[in-house]
Amino acid sequence: MVDTADGHVGANDAHVLTLREEQVHLTKTRILSVFESELNSKGYDKVSIRSLAKLAGMSVSTVCRYYPDKEAILAALIASLQSEGGFDPQSILASTREPVEALTKILGTMWDYGGQRTSRVKTLVEALAVAGGVAEASASIHRSLGSLAAEALSSMPEMSDAEAKKLQSTVAMLMGPQTWYTLRFGYGLSRDDAQSATSGALKAVIGSAPHSIESPVREPRARTESQVPGVELTERFPGAALPVE
Repeated sequence: MVDTADGHVGANDAHVLTLREEQVHLTKTRILSVFESELNSKGYDKVSIRSLAKLAGMSVSTVCRYYPDKEAILAALIASLQSEGGFDPQSILASTREPVEALTKILGTMWDYGGQRTSRVKTLVEALAVAGGVAEASASIHRSLGSLAAEALSSMPEMSDAEAKKLQSTVAMLMGPQTWYTLRFGYGLSRDDAQSATSGALKAVIGSAPHSIESPVREPRARTESQVPGVELTERFPGAALPVE
């Protein structure tokens, strides 16, 4: 098994950790654990690297060696939760060429994941809101969702680059944690109603996408792990990966 950027170990790798690798893994895991505890008790804006290091029993320089700031720690924590959930959008994308079907299945998987970890996911979504849209964690989620959207939409008829990017961004936004948080906690919708509303919006947006009727349907690109950073432990989505129950 190998240590990943989020401090967790890949379960499908037979590599045996060296003593140094094991120490790094334990240190990262300790940092993430204490950070999550502080998020729950204080909130993102009141957590500092200095207080985190003190509670984790290590120096500030040690924390910063692995995570330069708390935004990086938040991104790693989100990635670690994704790895715990075994989220694998690549297998879903490989199972169907139909964009709405693929995205609906991915959405359902994410919501199932969130339903098992409601309080943890809710805390992380609130931390993302405080960190802001330009934070590393938010940017990582947007990149991952954008990549998933591009792969899911790759079999659609040709459209201009500008229209394709617009559609991908809209799909990524609908599947993002802020949308789910607003529906569930802002509007008070039930999980089923919120998921149905999101799925309906995805279908409507994809169905209204501009394209030429004469344009042939493209063969989907071969999907590789590098094309779908959502399946990498360090890029998962989180938000993908941050659904809420």
